[in-house]
Amino acid sequence: MRLRHQLLIVSLLVLTLPWAAGQFIRELELALQQGQQQTLDASLNAISAVILDQPELFGSDPESYHAANDPRSLYLHRRDHPNIIDGYDEDWLQPAQVFHSHDNPELSMRYRGSIYQQSVALFIEVRGSQSQYFNPTLSALDNGDRLVLITGNDRRYVINSSSPGDVHGRYWQAGHVNDQDDIYGRWIDTQHGFNIELTLPLALLQQKLGLLLIDEQSDGRQYQLGNVTQHSPTAPRIIYPLSTLIETLNIFNNDDIRYLISDRQQWVIGYNQDPRLDNDSPTHYQSSATDDSHWLLRKLYRALLNPLSNYLQDDWLDGKFSSPENINALNGQAGHRWYRLANSQQKLLSSAKPLVVDGQVVGTIIAQQSSERTLSLTDSAFSKLFEHTLLAITLTLGGIIGYAAWLSRRIRRLSKSAERRVDANGVFVEQQQQLPLPNSRSRDEIGDLARSYQQLFDRLQQYTDYLRTLSRKLSHELRTPLAIIHSSLDNLEQTALNEDARCYQQRAKDGALRLSHIITAMSEATRVEDSIQQAEPEQVDLNELLYHVGHAYRDLYPQHRIELAGIELDNSPQLALVVPELIVQMLDKLFDNAAGFCPEGGCITLRYYPSNSEHRLSVDNDGPLLPQQLQHQLFDNMVTLRQSKGDDGHLGLGLHIVKLIVDFHQGSVRAFNRADNAGVCFDIRWPR
Repeated sequence: MRLRHQLLIVSLLVLTLPWAAGQFIRELELALQQGQQQTLDASLNAISAVILDQPELFGSDPESYHAANDPRSLYLHRRDHPNIIDGYDEDWLQPAQVFHSHDNPELSMRYRGSIYQQSVALFIEVRGSQSQYFNPTLSALDNGDRLVLITGNDRRYVINSSSPGDVHGRYWQAGHVNDQDDIYGRWIDTQHGFNIELTLPLALLQQKLGLLLIDEQSDGRQYQLGNVTQHSPTAPRIIYPLSTLIETLNIFNNDDIRYLISDRQQWVIGYNQDPRLDNDSPTHYQSSATDDSHWLLRKLYRALLNPLSNYLQDDWLDGKFSSPENINALNGQAGHRWYRLANSQQKLLSSAKPLVVDGQVVGTIIAQQSSERTLSLTDSAFSKLFEHTLLAITLTLGGIIGYAAWLSRRIRRLSKSAERRVDANGVFVEQQQQLPLPNSRSRDEIGDLARSYQQLFDRLQQYTDYLRTLSRKLSHELRTPLAIIHSSLDNLEQTALNEDARCYQQRAKDGALRLSHIITAMSEATRVEDSIQQAEPEQVDLNELLYHVGHAYRDLYPQHRIELAGIELDNSPQLALVVPELIVQMLDKLFDNAAGFCPEGGCITLRYYPSNSEHRLSVDNDGPLLPQQLQHQLFDNMVTLRQSKGDDGHLGLGLHIVKLIVDFHQGSVRAFNRADNAGVCFDIRWPR
């Protein structure tokens, strides 16, 4: 892995900054939530003290609000303005309480009720039956579809109609039908049945109300449904928010906090705001705090906070507040719970406290507050934190990446300069060696590395120069003692020696002769290098030169077949700017190498390839193939593949000399196995 990639990976540690910022935000949220809980608890303590000091706030009959639960009870929502009595449900926002017929599953009655000041409004929606209107010729009151209202004085008011339109209440008394004009409303037919919308005085109910729908069928059958039956002895109690409790809670009114009071049966009997029931009210829990931070930052901020899986769905619109914290408070344990509002990212804190009178829990008081105001106050702080963190990360990453690029550039310059000092043949380039390495004057570790490289190259060059002149020095120093050995052995040959001494003398003479060949081979490469430095190229007909040399090799290597390809005297001249002596010497080494590996009777081919862009010739021979790992090392000094050196003492200098001559002519040479895997080919090219 490259250095800049390593530094880039290390720079990723900077990303711990936003992680730390996220943890800080979470801790800040927890602290704010605890503060919000403490604030709500203090508010609940103050309000509960006021309520418990005034029992009359529960109305004229406080005991009724912690009586036994009656599942037949109907709930009336308190409204800020009266309903429009037109038979349509556009201004009824709360969910309906549904009653089903046991005998006819398709028949149902949906009830909604509200209270405005001292008036009650009822909305009855009947589905699964078409209207059977009242026929006054059949009876005075009891025929056709009709709605019966049973009040606290056990009086039964009948609502029926001879046709769609306005209706009013009537009742039996002393064998006569009497009109109740303050019970009036509207009867309309619908696609699924019919609607009845009524209004009547609250005092008329006397805190109780029973609803009974009698549905007459055209075939004479009759179905009854509602919260009472014809035989019910009394009507159940109605539940509704008390104006006294609402006025008390409004004293503590807060735009962000909603207060609720529930009785022992979890019915909501007091609140300070109920915006979901009014068309012209703002959205519930909407924050009034102003915030000029970007929406994306606010969304990111809320995403960093602890998510909640508790959703607040119904929002007690059915009249009951049955949340876990309220149930615990009814059991005498105050508590709180965080919710996530449905279809919103807002959180809601709901705290509940029991209302205890004479050691008994008579109800609870609940406070609900959205965290939006608190969060909006910290949005600007988070925006600053985000901006500063982003700036710090950008500067740090930019600095690290810039430093990594600068450091990598220095190392690459040093690496490339070191590579240029030695050519492909392992020879030091004189022009590059005279130049100082980059960063050699720097005082850091890269400067130390550059100076160490410089010292290493200087020592290697000295050692290389020593090795390059070693053969010349050895050949010069060994020739004199070797001449003395030869002359002594020749003189010894003239003396009378016994058979054993004569054998030893001949072995010494053969060894000295072999040593002479080795010294000659060692100095040959040096002589070639010297001759190359002094050689001057000239125009030569390469075709003619190769033709004569090729025929000479036929006489020199009679045990092999020498073939010429593309080389004839009658061919057009192939002029080349070369040193002919060096070309001939190069061919000598190639043919000597080919003859050494070509079996007796094998073929050695000298081939020339005419071209307008370059001169190309090749020498290939039958014989063993080149090992794959040595194909690129054949032209190095002292490299040979011969299994037996013989008496000539081959040192692997022949092909090295070929490489020196080709390099002098600015060409290239390569060795490879032939396509038929029957031999080896040497390919030489140089430009025209």
